[in-house]
Amino acid sequence: MPWGCAVDPWTLAGLLLAVLASQALEVDAYCFVERVVDGDTFWCRVEKLLDTSLGLREGESYRVRLADINAPELRPEPEPGALEATRALSSLTLGEAVALDIDDVGVTDRYGRLVAVVIAYHNETHGVNVNKLLVAQGLAKVWEHDNEWILEETPLYIPWEELEKSPAREPASSMPGITQLLAAFVAASLLAIALISMILKRRRIAG
Repeated sequence: MPWGCAVDPWTLAGLLLAVLASQALEVDAYCFVERVVDGDTFWCRVEKLLDTSLGLREGESYRVRLADINAPELRPEPEPGALEATRALSSLTLGEAVALDIDDVGVTDRYGRLVAVVIAYHNETHGVNVNKLLVAQGLAKVWEHDNEWILEETPLYIPWEELEKSPAREPASSMPGITQLLAAFVAASLLAIALISMILKRRRIAG
């Protein structure tokens, strides 16, 4: 892009927001889904724990609540859509290994359930964000909470290689991740370009 051309600040703002809005997912644990309770809750056995700060144990079973979504209630009487949501979650997870990105903010909800974004098998190259997929299919609604995600800004499909390279988090470390550093660099670059563009534009007008 030539330095002398005018740059639309709204375009730059959109690019900046897109960079900052991207929320990468990371794996805290892999677990085997043993039982589906309803359209947004299941029981799973932890097979591999990557984040030891969570206080979980491999081989033990935990109840998992899908973060930031709400499916129709199955009990005491099924609400409209409850059976469909439960069947969909079962088809995606029951009897399968899934990856969990567990909430860094609270870990569990008030009922003691692990709050997580669940990543299930999609194909050989990608996993699928189950939380977001259920919303996209009209089987659940977005229900944002005070946690580490904004569901709409999480990816729907995630390359397995990105998840496999996701390191276990060390609570004692304060070093920012590569993703955060890259986002900050790109954001700073876009702001610098916008400032230069405005300066050049004002000089042309003044001249």
